[in-house]
Amino acid sequence: MPYIRRVYGVKDKFLKRKWKSRWKSWTLKLLADYQDVQNKLRSSLHAAFSTAKDEARSPTHREIVKTAILYLDAVIEEALRYARTATTTIRTTTQDVGVLDHVIPKDIEDYLPSQGPSIFSPAFSIPDSLRSESRWRREENGKEVFDAVSGLLLTFGLGPRGCYGRRPAYLEMKLMLVLLVWGFELQRCPEGLII
Repeated sequence: MPYIRRVYGVKDKFLKRKWKSRWKSWTLKLLADYQDVQNKLRSSLHAAFSTAKDEARSPTHREIVKTAILYLDAVIEEALRYARTATTTIRTTTQDVGVLDHVIPKDIEDYLPSQGPSIFSPAFSIPDSLRSESRWRREENGKEVFDAVSGLLLTFGLGPRGCYGRRPAYLEMKLMLVLLVWGFELQRCPEGLII
């Protein structure tokens, strides 16, 4: 199957559409359900694009691409986590590896689940009041920066074998989310549809 995917690109096109629709649907639903997050995101955008707000216009493509907004990046990561666009990450061991009391021999494909306890739902009962947005932040040269790999979710993988479409995907997600939240107020879903 990897050969077919590389040569013909058929599966890539299908997967591209599938993850986008899941992410967009979940993002819209979550922002509508969690009005406080939507309002905080809108405030963050207004602060970051104050010139656009003062001129009563939407931010331009160039402004959106050049501006780093910590809360926007965190919302994108949380929406990816909820959308569960990547079900597993597959890696091949390059040497014998010991995990707990088990040895995984060299050249074995390891399937690492991206769903289930501790990823989509809490592994332990922790009150929401103790959870913090700081899990997406870290200090770098005395400045607070966004750290997408601080959690367990690796939607696009990492390193040289990571998804080559990661950057364009994040760019598209950022553009879409900024323009949607800037231009629309998403209303809360009916009670039966809230997760």
